[in-house]
Amino acid sequence: MCGIVATAGRLGPELDAILLALRHRGPDSTGSVVMATCALAMARLAIMDPNPRSDQPMELAGATLVYNGEIYNFAGLRHRLEQRGHRFVTTGDTEVVLHAVVEWGVAGACERLNGMFAFALWDDRSHSLHLARDSFGIKPLYWLGDGDGLVAASEVTPLAAAFGLRPRPDAIREFLRFGSPVTDVAYERVAELEPGTILTWHDHTVRIRPFAARSAGGATPAEAARDSIARQLRSDRPTALFLSGGFDSALLAAEAADTGAPVSALTLSTHDNSEDVRLAAETARHYGLPHEVVAVHEADLARSADAFPGALDQPTIGGFNTFLAARAAVARGFPVALSGLGGDATLGGYGYSRRLRQVRRARRVWDRLPSGLRPGAAAALAPWLGQPASRLEAILDAGSAAATWTAWRRLFDDDEIRRLTGGVAEPSPRWLTDADASDRAQLRQLDFAVYLRATLLRDTDVFSMANSVEVRVPFLDPTFVHATERAEPTKHDLARLMGDELLVTRARARKVAFALPWPRWLPLLRPDEVLTTGGPFADMVDVTCARRLLADDARSGAMRGLRAWALLVLAHWLGREPAARRPAPRPAIRAA
Repeated sequence: MCGIVATAGRLGPELDAILLALRHRGPDSTGSVVMATCALAMARLAIMDPNPRSDQPMELAGATLVYNGEIYNFAGLRHRLEQRGHRFVTTGDTEVVLHAVVEWGVAGACERLNGMFAFALWDDRSHSLHLARDSFGIKPLYWLGDGDGLVAASEVTPLAAAFGLRPRPDAIREFLRFGSPVTDVAYERVAELEPGTILTWHDHTVRIRPFAARSAGGATPAEAARDSIARQLRSDRPTALFLSGGFDSALLAAEAADTGAPVSALTLSTHDNSEDVRLAAETARHYGLPHEVVAVHEADLARSADAFPGALDQPTIGGFNTFLAARAAVARGFPVALSGLGGDATLGGYGYSRRLRQVRRARRVWDRLPSGLRPGAAAALAPWLGQPASRLEAILDAGSAAATWTAWRRLFDDDEIRRLTGGVAEPSPRWLTDADASDRAQLRQLDFAVYLRATLLRDTDVFSMANSVEVRVPFLDPTFVHATERAEPTKHDLARLMGDELLVTRARARKVAFALPWPRWLPLLRPDEVLTTGGPFADMVDVTCARRLLADDARSGAMRGLRAWALLVLAHWLGREPAARRPAPRPAIRAA
C-alpha cells in the first residue's frame, strides 16, 4: 500500500512537494525516477515482501511502475508468468504486476488482476504514460491535465496545494445532499480516474478506456466468500481484524479461524456501544481469536478530533470511526487490517433494503391521507423516528426504489441546500439506476455508485492511510460481488449456506451499528469557532441559515447530530489551506 505520483509532459517542482504530502501513506521508503518526459514517485507502506528489493519505482524491459494496492492472486499469476519464461527477484506482488504488463499489456494485465490497485506506468517504447484503477474503485487515483501535460496522485489535496486550486461549489452542494462529493472531485480541475478504466497519455493527448471485468467463474456466494477471505488474509506483516458485533465481521472471524491465519481482533469501545462490544467479544471467543477491546477515552477522542481535520482529503460525513480504528491498529503494531466493509452493499444489509416492504405498506396509508394532513403527520413521527419531517415526507412520497434510496440517504433536502448555498446539486448519472431491474438490484446499484464508492471506500482509504494502515475489504472481491449479484442472497441465506449457527444467529439479529455518539462528539470540532460569519466557510455557506437549521435539529432530535457534524467537518475543510493537510500523530491508545 502506497502513495503514488506521476507527471507527464511537465516536470515542475510539484513532484517533490506532492510526494512529501503523501508521505503518511508510505512511511517505509520513498523513491522517484525522472525520465525524458515523465516522472514517477512513490511512498511505500511495505506489506508484501517488506524488503528494499521490492521498493519502487520498479523497471523492466522499458516499463517503469509505481503501484498502490494489493493483488491477491499474485502467486497464481506469478506461476503462469514463470511458465512463460519470466524470472523474479522478489516475493511480492509489485513485480508480478510489472511482469504482467510486459507480458499481456496494460489492459490484459488489469483484466487478470484480483485485488485493489491504482498504478502509473511509463512505457518508454511508446513514450506513453498509463494510469489504471481497480474495477470497484477501492484504491484512489486523481489527475489533472492541460495542454502542457498531466499530473496524477493518490490524493486530491496535494494536487490542490501544488496548483492553487479552489473548492468546487457543485461538489459542496452534493456533499450536503449525500455526505460526500459524488459526481465531481471537491477541487476544480481535478478528475477522479473512474474504476475499471485505463488512462493513456501520449504526445499531449489523453485517452480513457475501460478494461474488461475479471471473470467471476461459477462459484457460489459461500464458496466465493471463503476464497476471497482466505486470499486476503495473506500478509507478510501483522494483521488485525476490525471486529464488531455484527454478521459481516463475524464471517471474517469464522474464516480466519478456519484457515488458521495469525489474526488478532480489535473492537473499539466508545462507551456508547456496549452491546456491540459484548457481541464482538462473544464472536471472538466462539472462534478462538485473540481479541482486544480498545477503550476510546475522552483524552484520546480530543486528540483524535484535533488530528482528524488535518487528515481530511475531501469533505465527508464519515471516516472518524475508521480514523479511530486505524489509530488503534497502528498503536498495536498492525499495519494491515481486514474490514467487513462492502457486506451491506453486496448482501442488502442497509435499513432501506430490509425495510422496503414496510415502507410500501406505510405508503398505502400515507397515500390515503389528504395532502394537507401529511406535513403534520410527518412532523409528529419525526421525533419518534429521529428523522427530519421533510425527509420522512420524501421517503413516503417516493414513487420508486431509487427515489426512496435518495430520500433515505440525503442529509439536507434541495430547499435547505438552496438556502445554505444559493444553489442545488444537479442530478447526476451516478444517481440513476436501471429502471427495469428489481428494486433490490436498483438499491444495490446506488449503494455501489454513490455510498460505497464515494463515501465508504474513499473514507476508508484516506483515514486508514493517514495512520499508515492498509485496510482490506474481502466482500468486494470480484468473485464474491459477481456471485452475490447473480444469486442476490441475504445475509441469512449466506449464513445457512455456510452452515454456521453463530453466523445464522448474527444474520437474524437486529443490525447493531458501530455507535457514533454525535451529540457528545460535536463539541470536539469547536462549533463556536468554526461556524463564524467570516472566512472561507461563510464565503460558500450561509452561516445564519446553518445555525438555524442545526438549532431546529437539536430541538427535534432529528438526525441525532449527523447534520451538525457534516457542517462542522465542511467548515474545518474549507477553513484549512490544502497545504495544511498533515499526517496524524499516533499516540498510544489504552486498552480496556
